[in-house]
Amino acid sequence: MIRFVVVTFVALTLTTVANANAPEIVLQNGERHIARLLGIADGKLTINSDESSEQTLAPEQWMRWNHPADPALRPTVHFGGSSQLLAKQDWTGKVPIEISSDEVIINHHALGKVSLNRRDVRCVLVATAREPDTAQRLLAEADRLADGDRVWLTNGDLLQGRIVSFDGTRLDLELAGELTPILAKRIAGIAFVDRTDSTQTKDTRFLAGFDDGSIVEVANVRLEDGQLTLTRDDTTQWTTFDDSQFVFLQSLAPSIVYLSDMEPVNFKHTPYFSGAWPLAQDRGLDGNALSTGGCRYAKGIAMHSASRVVYQVPDGATKFLATIGLDDSAGDQGSVVFRLYRLTASGLEPAYESPVVRGGTPPQPVSVDLAGATAVVLVVDYADRGDELDRANWLDARFVRE
Repeated sequence: MIRFVVVTFVALTLTTVANANAPEIVLQNGERHIARLLGIADGKLTINSDESSEQTLAPEQWMRWNHPADPALRPTVHFGGSSQLLAKQDWTGKVPIEISSDEVIINHHALGKVSLNRRDVRCVLVATAREPDTAQRLLAEADRLADGDRVWLTNGDLLQGRIVSFDGTRLDLELAGELTPILAKRIAGIAFVDRTDSTQTKDTRFLAGFDDGSIVEVANVRLEDGQLTLTRDDTTQWTTFDDSQFVFLQSLAPSIVYLSDMEPVNFKHTPYFSGAWPLAQDRGLDGNALSTGGCRYAKGIAMHSASRVVYQVPDGATKFLATIGLDDSAGDQGSVVFRLYRLTASGLEPAYESPVVRGGTPPQPVSVDLAGATAVVLVVDYADRGDELDRANWLDARFVRE
């Protein structure tokens, strides 16, 4: 059973700074409660606290339990959309990852040896995993088309051929019909040309996270008597008997439509002087994980002032909910105003405007009724000091269906 320090179980407003040492349940209506997680079955969460008896939340009631942990700087396998598993700490110097012609095996501290179809793997970060900024650049390069498997070296060189095998110590790369051995300590990262980028979208319903920063997309989660079982697909299950390493769960239920999973109708950034900033989805504008108020978030969008983005309201959606704030990478700098407009038959209507939000301002809630709205427009505008470090996050931004 997971053991945490428990505090009073009462509804909190999102203007309250979360206690980083106490886990929280976030309901689909935006309410937050601090409580212990006792069990999970079929999307139902069993929780309790000092001031409430044990109770069960139905799948359509809750949105997120706790926050993802900050990722450790260890070799990492990225796969299945946003999934990433970090390798177990190995003091021998060997990389706890193996590659064959059809699979990638990573030794994880909680799940043990996890076998993945090589075609599902997006990228393997080796030495680059210790350099977050470089890692994001390499991940972006891994998504580009190539004529062969790629091996990035720590000296900046790129080799392209066919990866035959990797035993954690040496990688064999076929170049021009000959095998070229490469020591693991020289490898920055690896990407495969032949992959499916399977995201398990048909059955995926949860993001599950561990205390090393690993997050995996799974179809089902079961927690009973301290045993955690993750079901990825019909043939793949991962089990751990130490549930204390399990720290995060987020629902991807049909009743929740995250903006970061949608294609916007339109996005425009207007530079203060020059240079354009993109719309970032499930990542901060610096390429790293979304982080506000000292907490990491798995879902959300990031925008730089001044910018606007338009999303169509999904069928059946009755509310828009989010938490706003500047990304922690801005420090105590940056200042913006968040605005949201509803598009109805009567035209564009202002629905929300924040006060000036500066770096270090506690996260704030946004809740907008969508009755009669066909689209919403999210705006991030200048406040103080032009656009200096105006890295604005719409965290857990989502449409909620009845």
